[in-house]
Amino acid sequence: MIEKNVIRLMVRVLSDAGDSDEGSVLCFAFDVVLFMAKASLVEGVWHLTLCRHPPRPLGRLSDYTSQYGTALLMNLLLRHAGKVRAEQLADSLLSLLMDMLDHENLQVRTYINGALYSALARAVIREKAKEVGLPSLLIALIRRCEDEDIERQLGFIQQQLNADGVL
Repeated sequence: MIEKNVIRLMVRVLSDAGDSDEGSVLCFAFDVVLFMAKASLVEGVWHLTLCRHPPRPLGRLSDYTSQYGTALLMNLLLRHAGKVRAEQLADSLLSLLMDMLDHENLQVRTYINGALYSALARAVIREKAKEVGLPSLLIALIRRCEDEDIERQLGFIQQQLNADGVL
């Protein structure tokens, strides 16, 4: 049902756009992401795109699929509705993100870092992350990190994790 609604929205926006300019395409992308966040597709993205349901090892995904799925998850978590939904799914979200923090593909890692940083803006997720050991995992990853950009991103995640209040 949700998939049909997404397709209907895309068809409607594209047919209304006619000869669209770049601004119309950006508005369309924004509308789709907003719809997906409101439709509770956050968990669907990490279950389906990242092959959590049915279970399948991440190593069998193509780089393109991994990049696309993690980019979509990050974009959903940038939206308020996506963060709110993520609070309700904090355990599984944190498990997934923590498992993928040391993914071999640097682009995937960048999207995972962005998703985690965004999710940690919510106090509920920050507290849960501390409970499940994210601080010690970040320290270990930073110590063995060989990429300066990823190391800097992990530092920003640490700062977000230690922030107080609503961000």
